[in-house]
This record gives sequence, C-alpha cells and structure tokens, in this order.
Amino acid sequence: MPGPSLPPEILEQIISCALMHVPSSLPSLSPPISTSILLTSRTFREIGAQCLYTNLCFTSVSRLRAFLAYFQENPESLRHEWCPRTIEFSLANVDVSTRIFELLRDLFLLYRDQGTEVLNSQARNTRSKDGDAGYDQQGRLALDVLRLGFNSHMKDEALDMVYQALRLVNPYRFIWTGPDTLEHHFSIAIVPPAVPYLFQAFSTYTNLRELTITHVAFVIELIVIPPIPTLEKVNFGQATFVEPIWMAKSILDTCALPDSKLREVRLVDVYTHSIWGSRLRRSDLEEAAAQSLRSLHTPSDSIDAAERLDTRIRDAKDTIRRVVVCQAKTERKYGGDRALDLADELL
Repeated sequence: MPGPSLPPEILEQIISCALMHVPSSLPSLSPPISTSILLTSRTFREIGAQCLYTNLCFTSVSRLRAFLAYFQENPESLRHEWCPRTIEFSLANVDVSTRIFELLRDLFLLYRDQGTEVLNSQARNTRSKDGDAGYDQQGRLALDVLRLGFNSHMKDEALDMVYQALRLVNPYRFIWTGPDTLEHHFSIAIVPPAVPYLFQAFSTYTNLRELTITHVAFVIELIVIPPIPTLEKVNFGQATFVEPIWMAKSILDTCALPDSKLREVRLVDVYTHSIWGSRLRRSDLEEAAAQSLRSLHTPSDSIDAAERLDTRIRDAKDTIRRVVVCQAKTERKYGGDRALDLADELL
C-alpha cells in the first residue's frame, strides 16, 4: 500500500487524535481499537509510535505495571528518540496496597537510566530551542507536563516515596488533581502527610514554571509556595487549612527572590480551615502580611524605623494585589461560605 501524501505534521495531529480516543467500554488491558491505525502503513506506525511514547498516558494501574514489566525486561526497546514530553496518570481506585509512588519511581528510574546513557554518550542533554523535551544535567526527564490524577492516603506508611519518586523528574508544568472530575464534589486527593514530601520534591525542580494543585489539605505552618525562581504561575483549587500568614509569606518570599518570575497566584475555593469555614480572600493575605511585618516593630523603634515599616507594609500589600486572584467557583447547597454574590471573585 502506498504511503500517505499528507505532510507529516498534519498526519501527526490526525493520528494523535485517533490514538487518544479510547472507548470506555474496553477492558483495562485491552488495546484501544484506534491503535489499528498503526497497521495502515509504515509511516503511520512510526508517527503513531512516537505519539504514544512521547505523550504517555496511563489510565489504569494494570497498564502501568505492564509497561514497566516489559521495558524493565527489555530496556533496549526504550528508544531515546521517543523520550516523553508529557506523562499523565489518570487512575481511579488507587488504594494503599497499590503503592502507586513506587511504580512512579520505577518508571522515572527507567528513563533516568536512559538519560544517563544519553549524557554519557554526549548526545543532546537539554531542551532544544524548538521545545522538544530531553534530559537535564542529572539525566532526569525534562517534561513539558507531569500530570497526576489519583488519591494519596492517610494510612500509607510509605508517603516518603512521594519525594523519592517525584525528585527523579524535572517538569516545566506540574499538575496534581483528584480523580473525581465532578466539579461540585469536594474530595481530598493530597492528604496532609503527603504535602511536605511533595514540596520537598519541588525544591529539586529547576525548570518548574507552572504549578497546579487541587483537592489538597495543607499542613499547618507550611510554606505553601516553594521558593523556586523559575515559577511563573501557581494555581490552588479546593484546598483546605491554608493559613493566610503562611500563604502571604510564601508569596512575598518568592517575589523577593532576585530573579523571581512569579506573576500570578490563583486561589479557587481555598479555605482557611474546613470547607464549612471561610474562603481565603485577598484582603486576608494583605492583613496577614501587615501583621507579620508589624510583629517585627517595637515601640522603642525610631520614627524613621516606623516610616520604613509603613513603606514595607504598603509594598507587601501592593505585591499581593498584583499577583493574587481569589475566586469562588464551587458553591455548597447549604451552609459554608456563601459566595454567589461575589461575582466569581473574592477581594
């Protein structure tokens, strides 16, 4: 059969759309019917394989385990030109026994070993100018996007594996949301004991530009935005137990970095305590910042010191007004913080 005459970039878009359409009625281990497109021609097979391997999407734990088992047994089959640009885990029904972060660690180690080999052979070891993903100087995947869509668990005694796994990659965008796609449902995907390990992993990222975390219960007295100079945008949604003082401190500390690029912190349905309490407002952050700075002032300070304090407070409030957007999106049927009259934005 003669090969197709369409330009490769158009073929790639068509084949990618076909491969990403997976009928929900198929068993978890069955290949999607759309993969039959790979049998059409050699060109389709080459383009399709590259689409699949450079944009990995795992929709079941069984598929993830099968992928790992094959490539751990046949590492030579993992072609470096198929280095992933994005990896997504959309996994429902993940429980403690799944040990999901051990599976993530094994997957990322598989690619780090390959990245180390690429570096040792003096092949391309950074992102090229056209945006292709590669490896950083440690052999870690420099992913365009790493997306997690599953739950962590309070009873998991190996939550330190969150750090052990996530430190093995170096993404430009990191997203962790819950597996529940219904907007009116409020659930916790990221449990409080997992949060410190998550932020410890963030501290190893040198590429991170955008951070999105939803369905999270924070730990009291935690710096909720990691001081990463490359970070440009932070999105928090359906978050509970977010202390205004620590959120304000995180924003101001990050903006104070000499080469800080932070331009927006978007807080959607973020609560200072439980979902039955108040949503976090920008005015809460402004007042928290002012109180924090006033605590450093003593009555014996000179007039000049008091004036400098007033200037610092004004600057802090200006910074918060410049970068913070607080919104109400998911309204409760009864009780809680009613926000229907706030035009989708809280000031």
